[in-house]
Amino acid sequence: MPNTYADDNFSPVYDENGTHISDSGLTKREYFAAFALLGILASRKCPDKDAAAKAVTLADDLIAKLSSRRVYK
Repeated sequence: MPNTYADDNFSPVYDENGTHISDSGLTKREYFAAFALLGILASRKCPDKDAAAKAVTLADDLIAKLSSRRVYK
């Protein structure tokens, strides 16, 4: 069973039970960035031209934080 937190940005997305939850081919980084982008655009607190870069930065920050606290089953 795979670990919940990926060892790199290119691992597929799994839930806490190790079930593959992304058949879209998205990496965790892309998946997190997409949801961050949705929140950024919905909040209207960031200019649209800067939203994508901010979303990727937030995704990278989340991956770094999760990587520092690995959980293995």
